[in-house]
Formats: sequence, C-alpha cells, structure tokens
Amino acid sequence: LIIAVVFYRTVSWKTFVNAAKESAANIGSMFFIMGAASVFAQVVSRAGVAAVVQDFVMSLDIGWFGMLIIINIIFLIIGMFMDSNIAIMIFTPILLPALMAIGIDPVHFGVVICLNVVIGIFTPPFGTALFLGQAITGLSFGRVVKSMLPYFPSLLIGLLILTAVPWISTVIPNLLFG
Repeated sequence: LIIAVVFYRTVSWKTFVNAAKESAANIGSMFFIMGAASVFAQVVSRAGVAAVVQDFVMSLDIGWFGMLIIINIIFLIIGMFMDSNIAIMIFTPILLPALMAIGIDPVHFGVVICLNVVIGIFTPPFGTALFLGQAITGLSFGRVVKSMLPYFPSLLIGLLILTAVPWISTVIPNLLFG
C-alpha cells in the first residue's frame, strides 16, 4: 500500500480513503453476520441438536468413511451457498460430537471441512470466490466459471484422498503434540 501510494503513485489518497471506507463497511457487515452465526450455533448447541444428530449418526452404522463422504457432499453444497466461516461456525458444533463418537479425529474432521468449504466457494452457481474473481478481472461470470472447471477434478480427487487417509491431516499435529 505504501509503495503504491508513495512511490508509484498509482493510488491517490482519495481512492485510498474510499477503499478504506468500503473495506470497513464490508468487514463490519461480515462481523455482524459472524456474530449472528455464532449466537445461532450456541442456541442450536444448547437446544440439544448435537445429541439428536449424534443419535442419528450412530444409528446409520455406515462407518467413519461413509459418514465423511456424506459430510463431504453436504459441505460442498453448503459451501456453494454460504460463506465458509459461517458454515464452519454453524455446523461444526452440531456434527463434531457425533463424529468423535464414531471415531473420527477432530483435526481430520476440521481439515476435511475446511477443504470442502474452500472447494464450495469456487463452485457455481453461487460460489463467492467466482463473483470476486469476476469483479477483480472484469470478465464475464461464465468465463470465470469456465476457467475454473479444469481444477475441479483434481480438487475433488485431493478431497477424496484426504478423506480416506486421515494420516495426511493428522501426522504433523501428532508429531508436535503426541
């Protein structure tokens, strides 16, 4: 920022001030949404929804891998329509106790969920990163989507490998913390 304003003079002070105001408004609205999501997650957690979900997951008897595949599908869909931070804040307190009860490592679950929502924000029709890419590049939405399509197979294969091999996401925490 300092280099752009002072040395290259590509950004005027007026443009900088306007960008700062717009950023502050965007961040403020995001904090409001995250606060509301946090309150919602607490209400859902205290209402006993997590216990109901845990009972349901235990009754499915599909094993840890089958459960993670179902969660992958759900979170990929959620990631298309909802901000990643909010999705994690709302659904993790509901799902984590149930998944720990069937033997899924919380670190593995966290890494899988993060990768899911990151893939979701790049997925049409409402992937938020696609709209951001469109705004930054000035390209049409269709062109941005078309340019992202070649990456989806490798992202999904990586997600499947990460889901199937918990060691990948837990090896470093296990080495550091035992």
